[in-house]
Amino acid sequence: MWKLRSALVVASLALVTLAGCADRSAGGDAPRFADSGAIGAWVDSNLITFDDVREVVGRESTVVLAEVAGVDQGHTYAASESYGTVEYRHAAVTLRVSRVFKGADSVAEDGSLVVSVPLGAALVDESGRDAEGSGPGWTTPTLAEVRRAIPVGSRFVVIGTPRPTTSELDLTHTGSVPKGASVLDGASAQLFVADPGEGRALAGWPDLTFEELLRRL
Repeated sequence: MWKLRSALVVASLALVTLAGCADRSAGGDAPRFADSGAIGAWVDSNLITFDDVREVVGRESTVVLAEVAGVDQGHTYAASESYGTVEYRHAAVTLRVSRVFKGADSVAEDGSLVVSVPLGAALVDESGRDAEGSGPGWTTPTLAEVRRAIPVGSRFVVIGTPRPTTSELDLTHTGSVPKGASVLDGASAQLFVADPGEGRALAGWPDLTFEELLRRL
């Protein structure tokens, strides 16, 4: 049975994700995405959580097993607030699909699909640069940090329904999403599921390991 989480701000996933995980990758302090299922922070008043994997699989149109092929800047959109301009930023994670459980039409001819991972919000100045002294909560991880957190070759189960491509959205910057690619949402660790390693519990499904999840798909 799914539950509607009515919290106005799901920001505890913010820089706690970048600072609080035990595993560190070589060459930097960014933790692996697999340990917490999020990078950055975002506001979401309608985050749905599920108790049963089969329920969410039945609800969505696409379920695949894939490996990360690259991480690039994703789309950004801006909102004018009383205190300034806020940019909501995303990373575009390109994956190569190795197994399709459901929704082969969502996979591009070259075997790829894209997941948009929210990185949080940044307060920017008139020139479009991050405002000085904007403080914690108004900063987002760099692309280098995201790439260390989601390294090439990482395995993911991706569950979701393709959303409109960035060309169909009113965005300030469309990022590097390939033309014609299916874009799925990576805001939930129950839908964009990283393999944390053999025998380790999943961030979004703490009662399951990655292999156990695969057996239920």
